[in-house]
Order: sequence, then C-alpha cells, then structure tokens
Amino acid sequence: MTILATALPPEARAATESYENTAILSASDLLKAEYIRGPYHEILDPVPTAGFANQYTLRTTWGNHTVRGNDLLAQRLGEFEAIAKLEQASKSEEFEKALRAAAAKPFYMAGQTLQDPVGTAKKVGSGAMRFIRRAGEFTKRGGERSAHTDNAAQAVIGFSKQKREIAYELKVDPYTDNPTLQQHLDDMAWASFGGGFVVRVGTFAVGGAAGGVVSGLSTADDIAKSIRDNSPNDLSGANRTLLEEMGIDPATIDAFLQHEAISPTNQTIITRKLHDIRPAAGCTEFLKMLNSSQNTTEVLFFQRIILMVVNYHSEVSPVKQILNLNGLPALHLSNNNLVVPLSVDYGWWSEEADRLSEAIANYEPEFEVTKRIIYVSGTLSPLAKEQLTKRGLVVVDNAHTPLYR
Repeated sequence: MTILATALPPEARAATESYENTAILSASDLLKAEYIRGPYHEILDPVPTAGFANQYTLRTTWGNHTVRGNDLLAQRLGEFEAIAKLEQASKSEEFEKALRAAAAKPFYMAGQTLQDPVGTAKKVGSGAMRFIRRAGEFTKRGGERSAHTDNAAQAVIGFSKQKREIAYELKVDPYTDNPTLQQHLDDMAWASFGGGFVVRVGTFAVGGAAGGVVSGLSTADDIAKSIRDNSPNDLSGANRTLLEEMGIDPATIDAFLQHEAISPTNQTIITRKLHDIRPAAGCTEFLKMLNSSQNTTEVLFFQRIILMVVNYHSEVSPVKQILNLNGLPALHLSNNNLVVPLSVDYGWWSEEADRLSEAIANYEPEFEVTKRIIYVSGTLSPLAKEQLTKRGLVVVDNAHTPLYR
C-alpha cells in the first residue's frame, strides 16, 4: 500500500487559500445544560479548541480544573459526583471510627508508603492533533512493572479488591489519574477492609446528569465487572490470551500490556472491542499505532476510535481490515469503502485538516475504493465539511455525542 503525493486539481487546491482561525467556542453551544452546571461543578466560557479537542475550564468544589477533550470531561463529571458521595459517607461517626481502627493495624502504615499506581500519569497530551498532523505530513514532505500494577502487599491483604469493588459501585475507573478521587477511594477502602466500615446497598448511588455518562468510556457492565473482579495481572493474562487468539505478535502484545499510559481499564476495553470485530485483519497494526501514545489523552483518542470501529462494524458494514494511514487507523469495509474514524471534538478547516484530507484522497490501498468516508466522533465546521466534500470525501460527523447538544 502506498500514498501518492500527486498534485490535486485546481478546484481542490483552492481549499488551501483560506484557513479558519482556531475555534473559540461556548459551552452552551456544545453541551446540554445539565452538563454545564451541576451541584459540584460549573464549566466556564470560553471553550478553546486545542489539537481538535475542546479544552474546558471547570470551577469545582475541589478547585479549578482544566480538562482536555470530551471523553475526559465525561469521565471527570462522573468522578466529581463520586468524590462527593465518598465525602458524604466519610463524614459519619461510623466511618471515622473504622478509619481509626484501620490506621491502628500494621499494614495500614505500610500501605501509605507504597507506590501510587497512577500518580505518575499527570501529563496533558496533544491527543488527536499529533496523529492527524503525522498522517498528513507525508503529503507536505512528498515484562516490566506497570505503574498500574497492584502493589503486592495491598493485593495480598485484599485492599486492592475492596477498592475496585467500591469504584464499581460508584461507576468510576479504579485506575483513574484523578488524585483526589484516588485518595478518597483509598480512604474508603482502608476503612471498609481494615476497619469494618459497612458499604451498604445504595451508599454510593450515583444520580443526576453525570451518573449517566460516568467515565465516558461506554464500558459495558460485563467489562466493568471484569475490572472489578480481577487484579491487573489477571486482566493482563486474560487480555493476552484474547490478543494471541487474534494472531497479534508477542512483541506488540508485550508493548501494549506494559505501556505505562494504558491502564488495565484501557487495556481491557480495547482488547474486548478488538475481539468484537474479529476476524478482521490489521489488529496488530492498530495496537502498534496505539502503542505510540505518549499519555492518557492519546490513549483515549485510540480508545474512542476502536469504539467507533465496533459501532461501524455492527451497524453499517463489516470491517475487513484495519489499515495504517501514516499512524491513523483506516478501515477497509466489506463494501470496499475506505473509512477513516477520527476522535475529534470540533474540527475546523486548517492546514492540518487540509494535509490530512489530501493524504486520505490520495491514499491507494490494495483494493479499488468505492467511497472515501471520514467518520468523526464530534462536530466539523461548515467550511471544513465543504472543503472535505470538494476533495471527494464523504463526511459523517456527530457519530458519538453523549454530551453534545
């Protein structure tokens, strides 16, 4: 497969004459009202777009936060509500007594000094933009212990399992990189496991708007239960078995399972979803592209893409193969359409979009393409849609919009 760097016709090349400025948006134009303001947060205007991801500023009960991307926003909204539930439960005399009892036990202080399983995951990455820029650049030019592994002592005493069970009840990710939630989960798990605090049915019931989109990961309950019931090592073993069944080479599997930015939750969702599109070829290529991620933001970019792939596979046309379009996944469908799924919050007509569209338009895979389709999770500007259409591309946007208006 090759990409041809041939010149585009004049009518398409005219698209380069006028690029849009970086979009500055309003939360009310993007989100449903219940997500803009809640009992524990408010999303402030303006909402700039950075790297095709909306960048939100949130004023919350626990200080101000900058959140990049709609997937991470959905996750954080659920986490804020979970933190509030944990704080409410921790105000009781029963909880304080249980926490004191746990603190008196030898393993409690040992646990306090152990490695934070997610404390190093703090970098804010470029997400979609880095991969989109890489994919279009061709046209211009012509083993080790994971940070998410349970600490051995915590696993032996059962603390980790208790923490995962509490996270499941709250519908949040036990491996989140939110330090405030991690601390509250730790305290509740210690009080429950070491101090006898009773977590009753309904104690952590999550209601309101955020409760419907907690984590923003579209995690089916069977996956959520698997994350609850299995240690990271057990999840890794199960995921390895599924990946081997798909014929993925051992080196790629090792790099995926040992990647510090890919949590056990990310691993499990991505593995199960790849398994859902079997016997499609190219799963190794997808993981290799994913393994180039540098941080959580970029991992979520690929996780959203595989969710979109599964949706297209089941609802529109079966996927025959995942292709590598200069670092971006592209799909060869059974109807010989070529689909490029993009996890983009808001896309505007820019130099990067221009180069990417040229790369897609000139891409020559080893089959005769019927249609070339860009399948976007979020929204594109009218000018971006117009220019992409002029380039012969079919545009489908608003493909995954749990939060949008």
